[in-house]
Amino acid sequence: MSSPAGRKEETVVMGASTLRLLGTIHGLKREGQRVRAAFEEFGPDCLAVGIPREDVETLGACSAEKSGDVEFETSEEQDYFFDCLATFGEVRVPPPDLVAAYLLSREKGVPLEALDMDDDRYAQVFTDHVSLLGLLRVSRKNRRVQKRGLAADSPEAFVLEWDSKVNATKQFRAVEAERERHMAHRLFELAQRYPRILALLPYPRYDGVLSHLGALKKHKK
Repeated sequence: MSSPAGRKEETVVMGASTLRLLGTIHGLKREGQRVRAAFEEFGPDCLAVGIPREDVETLGACSAEKSGDVEFETSEEQDYFFDCLATFGEVRVPPPDLVAAYLLSREKGVPLEALDMDDDRYAQVFTDHVSLLGLLRVSRKNRRVQKRGLAADSPEAFVLEWDSKVNATKQFRAVEAERERHMAHRLFELAQRYPRILALLPYPRYDGVLSHLGALKKHKK
């Protein structure tokens, strides 16, 4: 099903498992409330988040009661992203959708599983696809984006426009395609273990992951 105002949600049946997919916008405060509402409505026995295993560990440290000494690091580019996103609503770091997933996992005793590549795998994929020249080209493009700004009129349109600018080259798009493929395969694996999965996918990667899931579903029939 498609949700209002460009939000992405889908229920997918994979064998004996039902997956509730949410495309979430990292940083928007409202997304934390959305995750909690979806959890209460769906009643999953697994929470899956579209970030690497290492980021789940960092998220746990940042979400802990005594987290004052733990800093959620962001790059200059991410800071600019959050500044732009704030024009569409309150922004918080660490991202409220991920914090909500972590806290729900602890409160409800539901496993929290990472979907994205771990750091070592991502580094290898990045090295395989992106040349030094390609990296320099995208860095220049990103600087131009910051100077010119973006024309989006909603948070959903903004994150898609941002993604299209920062991943404008074939090399970077290939990396993101690998991430989508990896997350789909992880979800397929988790579907063999859990009857009901609530999965939070980065909004720009949602369609690609959904497409790969559909292909896996057909292939395994």
